[in-house]
Amino acid sequence: MKSRGFTLLEVLVSLAILATSVAAITMLFSGGLRSIRASEENLDLALIAASEMRALLAEEVLEEGEEYIQRDGYEVRRTVEEVEVEKTEGLPLRLFRINLTISAGGKVFTLVTEKTVQRRLYETP
Repeated sequence: MKSRGFTLLEVLVSLAILATSVAAITMLFSGGLRSIRASEENLDLALIAASEMRALLAEEVLEEGEEYIQRDGYEVRRTVEEVEVEKTEGLPLRLFRINLTISAGGKVFTLVTEKTVQRRLYETP
């Protein structure tokens, strides 16, 4: 008489394969969630940095120097320095390099740009 069922060994092997597959899928899913969370944190820093840079670029007169600011759980480090002084000496413009670093939670985001400003804004009457 032939029985039409699965042996205990076949059931155990199929359960082991199923458990391994479920564990692998769960690990992939949790890794994806961690990646999404890290991307959101990086995006938040990038948006803060862009906002801070826009505010700094909107200033009509730039002051050379370095400034540290603490805001809402993040730190801003702004460095403004005049560059190419010899090349712009006879021109009506001054060239400044702006370095902006935002850090929060062990993550750091840096933006660097240059801005020209009219020389007459720095002259005292």
